[in-house]
Amino acid sequence: TDRAIKDARLADPAGISATCQQETCPELLESPHARLGKEALREQLVAVRLLLLGDGAAAQAGFDDWLRAAQAPDLAASLEQSCDEALAAVELRSPAVRTMSEFAGVNAAYLDAMCALGVIGDGPNPVARTNVVPDRPLSAETVVHAVTVSMPADVDPPWPSFVVAGAGELVEAKLQEAAIVRRGEASTSALEEKARFVLGVMEQRIAGLGASWANVTCASIYTRHQMGPTIDAVVREATGDRFGVTWYGAAPPVADIEFEMDARGGTDEVVADLSA
Repeated sequence: TDRAIKDARLADPAGISATCQQETCPELLESPHARLGKEALREQLVAVRLLLLGDGAAAQAGFDDWLRAAQAPDLAASLEQSCDEALAAVELRSPAVRTMSEFAGVNAAYLDAMCALGVIGDGPNPVARTNVVPDRPLSAETVVHAVTVSMPADVDPPWPSFVVAGAGELVEAKLQEAAIVRRGEASTSALEEKARFVLGVMEQRIAGLGASWANVTCASIYTRHQMGPTIDAVVREATGDRFGVTWYGAAPPVADIEFEMDARGGTDEVVADLSA
């Protein structure tokens, strides 16, 4: 089931597995003629959940009930929690900066993959995302650097927990070259204007989640330009100078966008060594 859902039905056609040697492999989609692959994937996920947790409304037992009967209540509770976890954010690292049209194509493939997973429905995309290009790329293809999942809390936390999607200097987040603030400029005054714009977007998004800069515990800036005293002052002024920011030598994924930022608050971090 794990292989069928994550790889054969999602990773292979999306071009994020070794099976696909191109950017995307739409020919590997399930049900390419009837175009029912997304519906089949969603139904499989629903079926797996019913198998594991049963259907309380229909009084049908699940595997978790068998675990409790076998005197393994902790394992049953862990299984239930895993099923209730939800993908909240994805951090991607790309190998190269793309043109606006190239990025639009990559973005469409990403959204199709998220729809196939059942994460995105008919409404707005609920999953935050940051996608940047490190000065020294991690791979020859786009890779997942980190993910954030939400899960039920035992008690109400004393502070909000959130992740804000990365944003560059794109007016109204439109994937159009004309929407880039001071496109083609990298002077100190241009970078200052770009930074002020992005910080304003961050503040709006944070407020939209019912939080403020006071609730941010980690803010990251992605730019290949040096953070001089002028830009540093802009950041300190906007954030209230109550915490530091992490500067990464990385470019936003779209050509001519020079400054990107994301933020989060009240999250726990776990670092996994996947090199073995």
